[in-house]
Amino acid sequence: MYENILYLTIIGSILYVYIAFALGSLAMRYSYRHHWIAWIPIVNLFLFPVIAKKKWQYGFIFFIPLTTLLLFVAQGAIFNMIIVVGISIAIAFFIYCMWLIYERRGFHGAYSLIIILMFVPFWDIIINSFSITLTIKLVILTIALLANLVLFGILAWGREKSIFGVNEEFRKTEKVKAKKSKKTSKRKKNTLRKKRKRVKIEQENSLKE
Repeated sequence: MYENILYLTIIGSILYVYIAFALGSLAMRYSYRHHWIAWIPIVNLFLFPVIAKKKWQYGFIFFIPLTTLLLFVAQGAIFNMIIVVGISIAIAFFIYCMWLIYERRGFHGAYSLIIILMFVPFWDIIINSFSITLTIKLVILTIALLANLVLFGILAWGREKSIFGVNEEFRKTEKVKAKKSKKTSKRKKNTLRKKRKRVKIEQENSLKE
């Protein structure tokens, strides 16, 4: 019993440090001065909309499930449905934020949908007809968790171009950058040419005099 609690505490601490460090690195990448918020539990949720280029106030959406628990103290099917709706809104908003963050980093936003796999083992709580064994639940949860952790690490420390491909928006921005650099190089060449001509004319005029 105590050994299991100890193992869970160690694993939880490692995951917390990894996620906080990755989230802080992601915030620093976009020069967000309050990147230290990544290390504060619950408060660090407000960083996700900020990195996704949304207002920090949108972070309160993550607290909708808690609000529904406090407001609706009644029991029964309606109460359960309200809780499920509240949790679904929070999860959907989190996936939306991650979609925007993936796109901002140059990856396809669809990678954020892998988060849904983490909730597959709990579907039998909502859908009575859906039932899977505990072993399959643990396997799905482990694979989904590892996949999300790896992808989150790539978001925080990886380059824009990676083995996972680059989205269309990123390609467009790269093309625009390339065009701009070509234009600037052409301008530099033209100005250099004009300077050389001017120097040549001045030298010719000085020789004539």
